Amino acid sequence: MNSEFGKALLAAEQLFQQGQAAPALELYQRALDLADGDFKRSYVQGDRAWALQWLGRFEEAIAALREGLRLAEACGWEEYIEDYQLQLARLNCHLGRFSLAQPYFQELLARFAARGAEQARFRESQNMGMALMEQGRYGEALQVFEDAAKFFDARGTSQEQALAHMQLAQIHSYLGMSSRGKNEMKAAEALMGQEDQSKLRPIWNLLTGRFEMAQGQLAGAFQRFEEAAEGFERLQDINGRVEVMLALTGPLLELKLVREAQNLLDQMGDWQELRQYPALEHSVRLRRLAVAAFTGRDIQQDLDLVRNENLGIGRAEDWLSFWLHMSLAARKLGQPQVMKEFLRKARRVADQIYSGLNEEQGKFFLRRPDIARLWRLTEPTPSEAQKVRPERQSGSSGPAEPGIFAPPKKGK
Repeated sequence: MNSEFGKALLAAEQLFQQGQAAPALELYQRALDLADGDFKRSYVQGDRAWALQWLGRFEEAIAALREGLRLAEACGWEEYIEDYQLQLARLNCHLGRFSLAQPYFQELLARFAARGAEQARFRESQNMGMALMEQGRYGEALQVFEDAAKFFDARGTSQEQALAHMQLAQIHSYLGMSSRGKNEMKAAEALMGQEDQSKLRPIWNLLTGRFEMAQGQLAGAFQRFEEAAEGFERLQDINGRVEVMLALTGPLLELKLVREAQNLLDQMGDWQELRQYPALEHSVRLRRLAVAAFTGRDIQQDLDLVRNENLGIGRAEDWLSFWLHMSLAARKLGQPQVMKEFLRKARRVADQIYSGLNEEQGKFFLRRPDIARLWRLTEPTPSEAQKVRPERQSGSSGPAEPGIFAPPKKGK
């Protein structure tokens, strides 16, 4: 090994382990400049990516990982090809770019299958399923989760089995299949071992609360959400905390309890920590805009803010809820034309989801209370239908797709 290269790399790694990412990055760059050969350059690009992520420079981290993958492929370094594909998939999910993560997941799963790494393949398939779900590709996600549940029911730990059934419950809830979802929740609870309770019970409470809320059992739902919030707080799980906030504030807005929704947002603090979680920050930003609209701020201004955003970022359900909440705010403020515009945007997101479902799934989806209401409000009246032939929905507008919000863990 080139002695100057080795010194620079070792010094960079020591600084990074001490939490000094900025000076470490400078030394990683020096090591990269000194590296001779694709193997060394690929290795250093991976370390650079970790330092860049630590500093919140996510676009540069993506570029470093892509270059590291290219170099690993050039020298046939199979271990790092898989590692970089995994990191790129997870980092794109972390950024809320779920559709961009998809090709990396698919290539990675194909590699796992080719070498018979079944445990790794099904574990990572669950992450791909979450990415599909966040895109609103519910039919595909359901198939992935069903396959994973079958595998882990036969060969997994109690924790893996319980998580697999909770994923099935979540996708069933999005599809409007409440009975099937609740059955999956019962199965998950029965599978949870004592050692699984601290990590899994908050997730179980959150999902159970969503089912109870959908059935109009408000008192029970709010109790579940409170228990979930306490569990996520103990675990210092910011993703879980945000999910509880979203689960609570949505129904509060629909019940016109705007002050209570605003108070919950305020309880989350100044949101500074969310800067390291772009996908989570996006979800929160949409909800904050919706709450602000209910307070009387010019909602046309809020619409202008999101018009300029890349709608390939974020979760389908977040966008759907956002446009529906904005339509409610517009109605409250006496702006019927703006309300119709928001409803049209919500309908485009829902149409995009509906277009990927089979006949049975589609029937259940249209029975979801929010979707049924949206259809009633956006279907043309008989007189309108005679004037204008409805266009076939292309699904060109709306969001893309962990699900995986926490930064990937270094695993080289």
